[in-house]
Amino acid sequence: MDIFSRDGFTVSGAQGTATDAPSWRTDVVVADPQALRGTTVEEFTHRSARVAPVLLTLPAAADEDVARYLRAGVAGFVGRAAAPDAVREATRVVVKGGHHFGTASDAERPALSPRERQVLRHIARGLTHSQIARLLGISGHTVDTYVKRIRAKLALGNKADLTRAAVLGDFCQPSPTPGR
Repeated sequence: MDIFSRDGFTVSGAQGTATDAPSWRTDVVVADPQALRGTTVEEFTHRSARVAPVLLTLPAAADEDVARYLRAGVAGFVGRAAAPDAVREATRVVVKGGHHFGTASDAERPALSPRERQVLRHIARGLTHSQIARLLGISGHTVDTYVKRIRAKLALGNKADLTRAAVLGDFCQPSPTPGR
């Protein structure tokens, strides 16, 4: 975990059975769900998140359990094959109390407004449009408008696609249409 020492982070990782809580000196817990032995992601996160935020490493296509991981209290996700700088950036974000949902660099992401990103994160958490509207203090029609804009910018169709994009950071621009 040498990539973290440059920033002065104390990092705990899930190794072996992962049944013990991390040291109180830990700044962030980095774990791969496939590496956990003798525990579930929910149990591991519950134990670990009492001490430090939990950052999971996932394969690029692993989105079937993401909602469950979010409900368990995971602070963020980063791709297993992400560049060291991307992992360090995700770590910085969760250590500061934020959430990191993906691995695409900001240069690859379309320009979603802060509110659009906020709505997208809430969709990824499984909230309905009405719940998002109440939470953000806006109308349901406004949430619908944000969702339409997000879908257009990301070239996505349904909530499953939106959730996948939010969690995996799949904010890449759609391929240009031939002839344009």
